[in-house]
Amino acid sequence: MSHNRGRILLSSLAVASCFSNWPGYAHASGFALIEQNASGMGNAYAGAAVATEDASTIYFNPAGLTALPAGRHYSVSIHAIDPSAKFTNNASVSAGGIVAPGIPTPFTFSGMGGDAGSTAYVPNAYFAMNLDSRWSAGVGINAPFGLKTQYEDGWLGRFQGLKSDLKTLNINPTIAYKLNDAVSLGAGLNYQQIDATLTKAINYTAIVGSVNVPAAIAAGNVEGRNELKGKDSGWGFNLGATFRLSDQSKFGIAYRSAIKYNLTGTFTAVRPVTASPAANTIINTWAQTLDQNISVAIKMPDSFSFSFMHRLSDRWDLLEDLTWTGWAKIPEIRIKFTAPGAPDDVTNWTLRNTLRASVGANYRYNDDLKLRFGVAYDQSPVTDAYRTVRLPDNNRTWLSLGAQYKTSRNGKLDAGFSYIWVKSAAINSSADQAITALGYPRGLMNGTYDNSVRVLSLQYSNSF
Repeated sequence: MSHNRGRILLSSLAVASCFSNWPGYAHASGFALIEQNASGMGNAYAGAAVATEDASTIYFNPAGLTALPAGRHYSVSIHAIDPSAKFTNNASVSAGGIVAPGIPTPFTFSGMGGDAGSTAYVPNAYFAMNLDSRWSAGVGINAPFGLKTQYEDGWLGRFQGLKSDLKTLNINPTIAYKLNDAVSLGAGLNYQQIDATLTKAINYTAIVGSVNVPAAIAAGNVEGRNELKGKDSGWGFNLGATFRLSDQSKFGIAYRSAIKYNLTGTFTAVRPVTASPAANTIINTWAQTLDQNISVAIKMPDSFSFSFMHRLSDRWDLLEDLTWTGWAKIPEIRIKFTAPGAPDDVTNWTLRNTLRASVGANYRYNDDLKLRFGVAYDQSPVTDAYRTVRLPDNNRTWLSLGAQYKTSRNGKLDAGFSYIWVKSAAINSSADQAITALGYPRGLMNGTYDNSVRVLSLQYSNSF
């Protein structure tokens, strides 16, 4: 191994090892992270599967590797993501407790959760090289999915969700073959790790009241908190092809496969101590809130992209993209408990498949400076009927600007900024049915979410 290759390998491993410390935020639709380079950010990722400007084509279309000049190429990016998610109440009802037979008394609360979003930083890195005149290879390290929402502890909806944190790490070796001057093919393997943490408050009054109403009355309104942690790894693949139609036009197609997971981990709970010994016995023996192992099966969606690029003149390029994502593979989140007698905890998501359409342009101001523009419409997999506090998502509109500046003969710096408008999202979620004596054990969330996202991306690319 040469010294250069050794340094590149060590750098790649260092990037991979730090990914577990980077919080993920979903700000493409659902909890997908489309931000896999900064060179595409300024175009709202229009033409991503055919605009093969640097080694990050590994993610969007591995066939694009054959379009890179001879030599070795690397790109490293960082994305500063600033999401905002604020709940406005309409006709919500706090979680119900009990103080007398048939008389539910709501739990008190402190606020509407604040802003569930906060700034995060997400990296990606890529290395590529040509093996000969037809074959090229590379590897990418990135995070295709991420989600984090976190509410204030005492908020109205705490019995439905407090913290939701999902991170992924994807290592993507690829290879590409130039069939002829017009057609190139590419393929890659994806080794992906997932790590999830979920927390929420527990209405122990409802639990005790479902077994022993006098004990619940004696205990009063009491609550605890649980934390679920799980992780797993899986394998997938990505395929791509690029087609040169003329000196001015080309298009690309790319597919990323679904990846199956069976997360395993732990469930732990903070259980209150009340003035009622009978209530304490129920609290400490209720199967679904005992500390135990859990498992969650989930299949991450696949996606299919069509991209087109046309050189309008010596200065202007037109880019377009249409991407389909198979979110319907996630009908529910089912948590399986290992304690005897503990039923599954099921959240019905009923996600739908989505389309994302984008249009962009490049303007070459001079030999060193390129300006980028883009707009996109990103359909959400979440529908009004199944929106939850953990994923208060809705359709999004992107407006993006960016620039590329050549810092040297082979080096270039890319910067991109996107402002993402999220359509006001209505929610009417109880997480369960009202019980006459207890009201809504997890509360009724009825109102709207006002969401938006700002993203600033920086990337440095070079070749040698």
